[in-house]
Amino acid sequence: MEGTQGMFWEQRSGVGLARAHFEKQPPSILRKSNFFPFFLALYDRQGQPVEIERTAFVGFVEKEKRPLSSSLVSLGPAANQEANSEKTNNGIHYRLQLLYSNGIRTEQDFYVRLIDSMTKQVSFLEFHTVATTLGSQNLLRFKSCLCHH
Repeated sequence: MEGTQGMFWEQRSGVGLARAHFEKQPPSILRKSNFFPFFLALYDRQGQPVEIERTAFVGFVEKEKRPLSSSLVSLGPAANQEANSEKTNNGIHYRLQLLYSNGIRTEQDFYVRLIDSMTKQVSFLEFHTVATTLGSQNLLRFKSCLCHH
């Protein structure tokens, strides 16, 4: 999970996400062509649930690159600039509108990525296959899979 928008409000008000918890895990065996539901609950720094008021599909993560020699998964912007790297074609980018328990609203960029459970590495996907199979309607169903407290 990475955030870009809403950082000013987070710094000024002291709000921010501290933890995400799977209420329902994705299935253990996935195929690239499957839509998979999961339920995710978000919590702030005080341990209070954060309500997800709105979810918007932004796009696929198609240009991110991972260093060939790295064994760690990098979600930061520096991963896009590696000279000796390969495309991951892994991830879906959403923008969330969050409501904290103190009434403050923020927008948060949110990335969903497939990680191999054995190696802890980003899975490599062929997006032309995934995009054709999933379509935008299934991607927008992500909103209904997020837990609201």
